[in-house]
Amino acid sequence: MRDYASLQLPGVPASEEARARLIYSITAYLDAQGFISCTKEAAERTVAFVRTDKGWAVFDDCAERLDTAALNGLGRCLSGKLRTQVVGLMGSGTGLMLCLYAEGLVRDTYITSRRPFGRTCLSGWLNGRGHAPRWRAQLAEGVEVKELAALFAKGRREGRAIYERLSRALDLDETAAFGFSSIEEAGLQGVV
Repeated sequence: MRDYASLQLPGVPASEEARARLIYSITAYLDAQGFISCTKEAAERTVAFVRTDKGWAVFDDCAERLDTAALNGLGRCLSGKLRTQVVGLMGSGTGLMLCLYAEGLVRDTYITSRRPFGRTCLSGWLNGRGHAPRWRAQLAEGVEVKELAALFAKGRREGRAIYERLSRALDLDETAAFGFSSIEEAGLQGVV
């Protein structure tokens, strides 16, 4: 399976005001990193986003290169500026990493792989085991914290194969399975 990364912003309204706030937040974050606006061909880093059934999905080509610092930086920024929880996903080979961002902080990290993940080894940070109670606000209707905890435990053995069950438990939409390089293949409408 190819490497990919995305940020999910469930619950952020699909309004023009939310779109403008999203553009402002992403632009402010990239400006603070020293990036400037340019043509697509000259870009060092490109961030795209699209409206989804459950909110918004954000795709970062830098995070897709398994740069966990880039994923965490953008996730923290969006959760802080938009005052919402953000779910980050990164898949590499048979491994999967989920990050929960809130109030501009990384609140939890779950990693299925026991080996280093991405450019930064996060598996030492809390062992990447995931703390299910921290994800309570993200759970799908009818899913209990103990069910997510059981999935987290299974995922350490099953690797990326657990993705579908985790996706349903966390009420993620289909864009959570795509990354920057597969946006066109996915046929997503309205990508900015």
